[in-house]
Amino acid sequence: MSSRDLPFVKRRINELTSEDSNVQIIGKIVKKIGETEFKLNDETGEISVIFSKTDPIFKKLKEDMIIKVLGEVQGDSIDLINATFVTDFTGLNFELFKKTHELKKKFFEF
Repeated sequence: MSSRDLPFVKRRINELTSEDSNVQIIGKIVKKIGETEFKLNDETGEISVIFSKTDPIFKKLKEDMIIKVLGEVQGDSIDLINATFVTDFTGLNFELFKKTHELKKKFFEF
């Protein structure tokens, strides 16, 4: 089974491991770099996100925007995600999202 066939697992940046392949992360764009890269921060850490080619959605992304990224973790260093899909989550109550994530982790992970 290729990594493209695996589901996207919800993660916070500080939870990423070298075992992760396809992940889903919600965070804030802190910096755009060039035409295909930006830094994403979810308050647990920061990670670089790249598009494999110039994508029209990239031009719509702005610093301080809250987004959801679905992508593949690149390499063992866990510091880069190759984005497959990006969704605008502007308007998300980020504090409530964080609390919900922690509660789910506490009660549903053994």
